Amino acid sequence: PYPASAQLYKVEQQQIDSTGIVNVNAYGYAGLMHLYQQQRLPDAVFSSVGLAHYDDEVLASHQAQPKLATAYVSADFFQTLAAKVQLGQLPDANSDPEQALASDVLSAASWQTLFNADPSIIGQTLSIRGQSFNIVAVLASDFIEPELYQAGRQTAIWLPWQFNPVPASTRQRFGDRSNPRIFIGRLKAELSAEQA
Repeated sequence: PYPASAQLYKVEQQQIDSTGIVNVNAYGYAGLMHLYQQQRLPDAVFSSVGLAHYDDEVLASHQAQPKLATAYVSADFFQTLAAKVQLGQLPDANSDPEQALASDVLSAASWQTLFNADPSIIGQTLSIRGQSFNIVAVLASDFIEPELYQAGRQTAIWLPWQFNPVPASTRQRFGDRSNPRIFIGRLKAELSAEQA
């Protein structure tokens, strides 16, 4: 359900053991960030890329304090999928993911079920992990989230990449590997997957 969907790719990092079998399929944080930064250069193979780190968080500012499916994403994640909004405005796709403001985007379903489809939700705040986030957008109700991490998983709240729960000490390591980190890209129209 995405424009030019044949150009969309999920890029995985695999570790292969001495027998040639894949024994790890996950990114080290520093390696993932290196790959991401390389795709922002003129000779990149992707015209647009995005990062996601999937987690489950307690929405502490809500009366029921529900545990929700969350995703920490770079702002260009939404651009790569050509996501549209029902309310508000998505974060600037060209912003540095390590310098993002404390803002969040709600799914249409969470806006309806948790906030009674409040039309004045933009600008309100919510609290996760002791951090306050300003609500800047509600995704369009027809946005279909790709099942990049887990089949059937529906993200309720999208948070900025830089606020993901990975400790600062781990962010510099190439050897650390974690499965919930995802890299997506829209391949440049003039390139084939083999060329890339």
